[in-house]
Amino acid sequence: MKNPYNRIINELYKLLYPIIKHKNIASVRDFYNCNYKTDGYFIEKSKKELLANVIENVPYYSYIEEKKLSCFPVMSKEIYRKINPELLSHKSFRYLPKYKMNTGGSTGEPFEFYCDANAGLYDFYHQKYQYEKIGFEKSNKIYVLNGWLPDQNLVKNKVFWRKKKNANEFPFGSKEFSTHYLNITNSEFYIKELISSPPNYLRSYPSVMCELTSFFIASGYTCPPFELKGIQLTSEMTSPQQETYLQEYWGDIIFYQYGHSEASAIATKYPGEEFYTFSPYYGITEILNDQNEHVEEGETGRIVVTSLNNVVRPFIRYDTGDLASFRKNENGVTTVFNIEGRVQDVVEDINGNSISITGLVFGQHFYAFKNILAWQIHNENKGVLVVDLVKEKTFTPNDEKEILEKLSFNGAFNVSIRYVDNIAKTKAGKHKLVIK
Repeated sequence: MKNPYNRIINELYKLLYPIIKHKNIASVRDFYNCNYKTDGYFIEKSKKELLANVIENVPYYSYIEEKKLSCFPVMSKEIYRKINPELLSHKSFRYLPKYKMNTGGSTGEPFEFYCDANAGLYDFYHQKYQYEKIGFEKSNKIYVLNGWLPDQNLVKNKVFWRKKKNANEFPFGSKEFSTHYLNITNSEFYIKELISSPPNYLRSYPSVMCELTSFFIASGYTCPPFELKGIQLTSEMTSPQQETYLQEYWGDIIFYQYGHSEASAIATKYPGEEFYTFSPYYGITEILNDQNEHVEEGETGRIVVTSLNNVVRPFIRYDTGDLASFRKNENGVTTVFNIEGRVQDVVEDINGNSISITGLVFGQHFYAFKNILAWQIHNENKGVLVVDLVKEKTFTPNDEKEILEKLSFNGAFNVSIRYVDNIAKTKAGKHKLVIK
């Protein structure tokens, strides 16, 4: 299914996108800048067009007769992985603009797939206007703390950050800091770099942002040494204690993002808001019970999403594995109070440093993901990682080598792999990624 012209197609589509999709972009801008303003007719029209397109062009769904979302089956990641990808892809897959994505998944179930370039660009504009809603200006800088792994020459020189090649600030900023080396020994170097050229916005995992804040306080900065306009927290759920801790130090400037690599849903929560708001222009969000019926207001259910923009490889009624307390659906806009199911685990290295599993695993984007059915990391002893792994038939010695090398983290962990036939699930039906 490789296409040598895909890069050309993608670049051309990227140039034309602001022209051919200007109405869509304007709708996203108004949604964030005008207190979640929506165009119900536009949203309903987009849904009908998507479902009609999928029934006509995606072989797996050709049996569906009515263009109603309720006629489509609810699909989990586990079900998707058992189906031939060609059956789930658009008939013109080869010629449509796309890019490859993979996700480690908070449930420990890796997954690789293609994503429509339209969905990726639509995501960009959502990110852009999310920041503008909280005051972003053209001259502002965004820095991100993530799972980027610096080479040993940088580490030797105590440089744990880099300027990004892409000057565009959205959404990942112009400079990224590695979460891997953020510990008590190296914290002074992170703090010095941040103070010498401070950002206006930080994007981070909640656990890492709390850790960084603790290092600032431990270094004598009882008040922030620079002023931030906003802190975006993503990829992990934030406990009330963490939220209070960060607000007391940095101020009421925390805004949250919920989303996933499958580009089927994006939700935000801003200062002063008690709930997450899902964008109806990005996707359709349902909160379903175990019988796949929509829950009532105040009830908790599974977050099931449908991408409105991924035609290449559509995610229709995709069960994310996360839970939410349903607030309401008004004018096509779904809001929820709490989102549960995302992990916020850390592992302890040989020196006793706590390292976020989100950065160590998800931030490194293992190529081996596509050849792993499921895995679970045991960190019962300091500096020791034992990985229980269920192999795909395509799993190779190179995949094993990559896992051992990346998780060893340059000698910080002694890593071994145990190949197993299955991994026990939690009561919620999910894999717990880290066992301590």
